[in-house]
Amino acid sequence: MSTQPAHERLEHLLRTGHVLTTQEAADRLNVSPRTIARAAQKLEDQGHPVQVTKAGKMNQYALPEADRYPESSERYTENQLLALIVAIEVGRSLLRPTPLAAPLQEVYNDLITRIPQRNVFTLAPNEESSRWHFQEARSKPINPEVFNTVRTAIHEQRTISIDYMNASRQTRNRGRTIDPLVIGTQNGAWLCAAYCHMREDIRDFNLVGIESIAVHDTYFDPPEDFDPMLHFDNRFGATTGAGHFVRIRVSPKVAQYFRRKEYHPTQQIDHEGDDGHLIVSYDVEGLRDVRSWIRSWGPAVTVIEPEALVQQIQEDAEAVAAQYASQA
Repeated sequence: MSTQPAHERLEHLLRTGHVLTTQEAADRLNVSPRTIARAAQKLEDQGHPVQVTKAGKMNQYALPEADRYPESSERYTENQLLALIVAIEVGRSLLRPTPLAAPLQEVYNDLITRIPQRNVFTLAPNEESSRWHFQEARSKPINPEVFNTVRTAIHEQRTISIDYMNASRQTRNRGRTIDPLVIGTQNGAWLCAAYCHMREDIRDFNLVGIESIAVHDTYFDPPEDFDPMLHFDNRFGATTGAGHFVRIRVSPKVAQYFRRKEYHPTQQIDHEGDDGHLIVSYDVEGLRDVRSWIRSWGPAVTVIEPEALVQQIQEDAEAVAAQYASQA
């Protein structure tokens, strides 16, 4: 139930153009008709020009047109305004590398100017941006032509060819033909999931890595079994391949993070030790990004299986040790 006083909520309804009987207002605000009558009287006592007429045996309340909010865009509750402002702040952080960042900023500026201060009780719209922080996407700026062309090709289901730089493999593919399916973000990167004609499988392409793009005259039908949510959420990073069962030992000093956060949808805590350590397991498609993620934990996380991943982490650790030893 709202903690905002009944007379303020009634004023908002009347200012947004509603003409309500006592019972209608009571139903809207989930209060008694007696409370509505007292709220209307309080508004009158405060100098608001509440118009009271009879509708059968009940009073009917309204405000003169001159005292109503002039535009429907201003008919938001305070919580709705707060949700919208916070959503824009999230969007600005996420969209920073894309050509959509500037239009969103324009919408935000326009929204702030349209919020009537008389409709705001605890919200300070001009100050909200300083009260929230969301991590910005780590991607470099995306070529607007690439971004808009990919977006249009997805909408029209058009095949495209791209010159693409694969940063992880340091290889450049020219004229790679793909059917773009969806744009998404993962680990701060803006990706296009697409059916690759060369690999005959769905692959992720970082939009920053697309150096040039050409649209074909041919159209495609998206794979019937393609699910964007499963594609982006049910694995670490953008690696595809054979499935792997991964088990790790988590030291007591970081166990709290695994108890309160799922790092992958398949995460399972298989065992909790008396000293506070955890045994955690995952079902993943590829090992490359799991390998990178495990390295980020340092000695706090130890791989139990599969053996291939154990060897990879060991080789990484030996390489790092050798690098630092050479500088001694």
